[in-house]
Amino acid sequence: MLFRIFRCGQFLSRLFVNWSLYLTRYAAEVIFLLEAQRLIWNLIKPVNDRVLSSAEQHLLSYVSSPIEEVFVPVGGYKMHTLFVGSQKSCRPVVLLHCHSGSAAFFFRNFDDYVRMGYWVIAPDLLGWGRSSHPEFEGDNVDDSLNFFLDALELWRHQLGLESFALVGHSLGAYLAYEFTRRNENCVTQLTLICPAAITKEISFFRAIYFSLTPQRFARRLGGLAYAVFHILFPKSESYSKHSMREYTWMMSAQNGPGSGDCAVGAMIDWSDIFHPEIRRPLIENLEKLRVPVLLIGALFDTSISCHDVEALYEAMCANGTSTELCLMSTDHCPFLEDPETYNRIVRRFNHFSSSEESKLYVMQ
Repeated sequence: MLFRIFRCGQFLSRLFVNWSLYLTRYAAEVIFLLEAQRLIWNLIKPVNDRVLSSAEQHLLSYVSSPIEEVFVPVGGYKMHTLFVGSQKSCRPVVLLHCHSGSAAFFFRNFDDYVRMGYWVIAPDLLGWGRSSHPEFEGDNVDDSLNFFLDALELWRHQLGLESFALVGHSLGAYLAYEFTRRNENCVTQLTLICPAAITKEISFFRAIYFSLTPQRFARRLGGLAYAVFHILFPKSESYSKHSMREYTWMMSAQNGPGSGDCAVGAMIDWSDIFHPEIRRPLIENLEKLRVPVLLIGALFDTSISCHDVEALYEAMCANGTSTELCLMSTDHCPFLEDPETYNRIVRRFNHFSSSEESKLYVMQ
């Protein structure tokens, strides 16, 4: 009996060793093939600052106003910044882009802002676009906020910006609100477009998306990631026109350590692995702002619930912040998908922003 048990143990041990060797060889072959296709893909479709700059210039060629680009030094790093229009207008507006975005995402709005009398200043946030991509080494939401906002504050001081209107989209809106809380004397009015992280609820799959990040897959999987990206990227004309798809891919596929994308990942709490949460939801950390706020939501937003935007509006009104809410019939990027309506909303807000009355509009 003991001999049989011993022989059975030997058989299971050999089986385990053989399967382990097989799986190890198989995994090594898969890794080799993935790495080989990535290297070949990088030779076929390289991504570097020269190629990214060329793709960005293609987008900006549709802007008629004069554009200047500057790499502003911020504490050992650089923030790529677009200046549109004339400084002589003395009415600056700062535009903050979304997750996986850049300053050039606002290219359909630059001319309208200039016609409204603004000098447009649009930076690529640290860790995004053509700005420096320092490795993010934090592990909590305060580290994440400081990663972006400390750099933004240094950037502001470098440019000598003392008073300006502030506009943010999605992640940029979340950061714009936090920046205004810290520097309310600098901001004359605040526009939040489909702000991210309004409530602590986040779906399991979106939490994975922001934690593992598409940028990591783009950097490591080469052509395979490119194929998946093309399948998942929005198909509407607003996103496919003017080579937006290629430009977005190039920004995601830049070589380097995890940077802005990893900083966003630290904002998600995985204490309960099946029910992740946002660590610092906007609606739970509101303060009364003295500046007028324009809040723009999207009725067909697949990323930020329109109901969450309405809840944020009600909470801001309740704490005494003068807030106007406009709901547009678009998906997550109203300024890109329907620039005419977006620009009309901004013009009206500029005209009536002195009013203390909170208002709600639905734009069809």
